[in-house]
Amino acid sequence: MTPSFCFLTVHNSSSGAHSRFGQVVTALPLNGGIYNLLLNSSTKQTASVAACLTILSYTATGVVSSVSAADYLKCSPMFSSIESVPTAICILGFFAGCMLMGMQESSAVASMLFVFHLSVFFILGTFSVIFLQDAGLGQLYDNLNWERQPPFWNSIFFGFSSAMLGVSGFETSANFVEEQKPGVFPKTLRNMWMSVSVINVVLPSLAVAVIPLDELTGEKSAYALAFLAERVAGPFLRDVVAIDALLVLAGSVLTSYVGVVGLFQRMAGDRCLPEFFSETNSWRNTPHYTILVFFAVCSSMCVMLDGDITLLSAIYSISFLLVMGLFAFGGLWLKINRPTLPRVINAHPALFVCGLLLVSFAFTAVVLLHPQMLTYFYIYYGITTTMVMLTFARVSIFRAFLNLMKQSKAARFVIQWFVQKDIAHGWVHQKLKSLQNQGVVYFTKRASMSQINRALQYIEENEEARWVKVIHCYTDREPVPENLQEYVQILDCVYPRLRVDCILVKGEFSPAMVNYVSKRINVKVNCMFINCPKHDFKHPLDRMGGVRVILNSEKPDPFEMDAGAAPASWTSPPSGPDDRLYLPLRKFDESKDLQSSPRAANAVGIGDSS
Repeated sequence: MTPSFCFLTVHNSSSGAHSRFGQVVTALPLNGGIYNLLLNSSTKQTASVAACLTILSYTATGVVSSVSAADYLKCSPMFSSIESVPTAICILGFFAGCMLMGMQESSAVASMLFVFHLSVFFILGTFSVIFLQDAGLGQLYDNLNWERQPPFWNSIFFGFSSAMLGVSGFETSANFVEEQKPGVFPKTLRNMWMSVSVINVVLPSLAVAVIPLDELTGEKSAYALAFLAERVAGPFLRDVVAIDALLVLAGSVLTSYVGVVGLFQRMAGDRCLPEFFSETNSWRNTPHYTILVFFAVCSSMCVMLDGDITLLSAIYSISFLLVMGLFAFGGLWLKINRPTLPRVINAHPALFVCGLLLVSFAFTAVVLLHPQMLTYFYIYYGITTTMVMLTFARVSIFRAFLNLMKQSKAARFVIQWFVQKDIAHGWVHQKLKSLQNQGVVYFTKRASMSQINRALQYIEENEEARWVKVIHCYTDREPVPENLQEYVQILDCVYPRLRVDCILVKGEFSPAMVNYVSKRINVKVNCMFINCPKHDFKHPLDRMGGVRVILNSEKPDPFEMDAGAAPASWTSPPSGPDDRLYLPLRKFDESKDLQSSPRAANAVGIGDSS
């Protein structure tokens, strides 16, 4: 009964997983999973490299699900002659076409599939129990004395690694938290944990009690549940199980597409991937580049590994376990690096350490069983990471190109073979200018030079944009902090590579204000940064539209006293990379310009527009 024991072990270890995931996701209730966690607690480069693991996990999920669906289709005599790889690619292509047409996941369809799936499992379990009552437990005793049984501790070690894959889904649910109502995500984790704990223990136990291990570990292992259904109830239940598996696995393929499209668009919006991944077509308003690239990568993985479900599962295991390990590490890091962040669930640090150790054991077992899979993992992960790193290095690459064109006659000669030198030089210069003139926003509550300085350091190290807008929202009850404008002007001189402007907005800092400022100055919300909120923060992060937490809040400086000051003007956009605009020292009031639309003023609660 080693499989059942392994699943029970995973059941006990996953009992803390919903607490770990619950704390991380309720503290940062935004889509993106591990990417969102690290983006708000570490550097953007670290978050992007970790997101590449999620992309690879989505890829492996799509491939494994499509190949498994093809294998279950083959178990029916009607489709026994089909080939797994072409069928899997057809399944991937079908859902790529559906995504291009604008198809999305449906909660109603998912609910019906879930009920049908559980019903099939219940029927299969019932027939298995009836079969055991008639046939007895003789096969179970034979399997317990199986001559090919490896040593006990080896079975536990490697069986635990395989059983860990049965809890997949925890990491995926974190990528759709914004679509769930408040308070639903912890219930989702609890329900998944309970379902997995029952199904993953009962069905393997029944399979071991009914089917000889020589057959269960043979070529029919790819569709073990359909084989079990045929043994206990005949061809009809086998076909029902195969149809159920086909539907569920097809849903997993669709989930992979939806997940990777959402992650690519989020990363492209955060300027971690090229902008064309966020482009949509005018026909169905779908991100066709992302969908087609994902289909091509999944198809190539199918072909390279010849549809071998064991090898494909190994790649999935590696990426999945690394993502799970990053969640455990990231949750612990979030406790240390963002201590004031409000949390609905507060898990003990020992749970994160224990989870990280268990995932490490499972990862070690996978690598020992399939060391050759590391090569394919490095290839696909290297390609994804290279694409991300090239995006971060765009400014350096463009500058190197301009310098090469300026200093090397050979480079100019080679370029002229493909395109005119002036056209290439103008295009690169325009791209470089547009990247650096992109704006980012930092909302500051107080006039703290050290805090603003730390924010500028973060922006200089993590962002391509070189135009920083320091924004302070004030009201009649909370006037503008004294010396804020002067601090910004000083820091503008300290950072010659940055242009730093100060903007004062009359109104309370709120989600509506964030959206209004975003539209007014044409900066995306996910390019706006704040300090880590505290427990007395009025608005949950999921309602802030995706603003990024980049710094911890610090205690007020007793030497920096608040006092009233007139707001500065909205600055005009720069006309070139060298055209710098410093904050003027003279006092004037253009807040009426911010409130030029009475409807907008009322929408964001700016207040009196007189």
